[in-house]
Amino acid sequence: MARALGVKRSSLHRWFKKGLLRRHSSSLKPLLKDANKHERLRFCVSMLEQSSLPNDPKFIEMRNIIHLDEKWYYLTRKNKNYYLLPGENDPHRCVQNKNAIGKVMFLSAVARPRFDEEGNCTFDGKIGAWAFIRKVYFHMAFFSYRWFQYSYVNIICFLS
Repeated sequence: MARALGVKRSSLHRWFKKGLLRRHSSSLKPLLKDANKHERLRFCVSMLEQSSLPNDPKFIEMRNIIHLDEKWYYLTRKNKNYYLLPGENDPHRCVQNKNAIGKVMFLSAVARPRFDEEGNCTFDGKIGAWAFIRKVYFHMAFFSYRWFQYSYVNIICFLS
């Protein structure tokens, strides 16, 4: 960056320290089309109590609603930092293709915590988290024994 600006690296570092330059990471946001906006608004309106409209709108009680969410994780990263002692060997990591690293999906379910009349927690709201993986065996021609890998399973949940 110093070369592109035509200044010394020490000057550039000083500008960062003084706050004349700052670092910013920009992430992409999804573009919402009009149909998406209308669908989001329709969902929000469906969460209002019909009896409270139009004068005093209130949201429905969400005591008996379970929230589901899934999250995808890569099994490893392309680059990973290790801190090793002087006598330790370098870790050996390998995948078949660096651009096709395996993934695993976790599904979590939570609900509202429940308390009894005395204020004791009878249900903490945590239902569970599950990993959706499938063990697939295959035979490598170069080696004469079996290896296994994990592949993901697509799960679609519909709630009424």
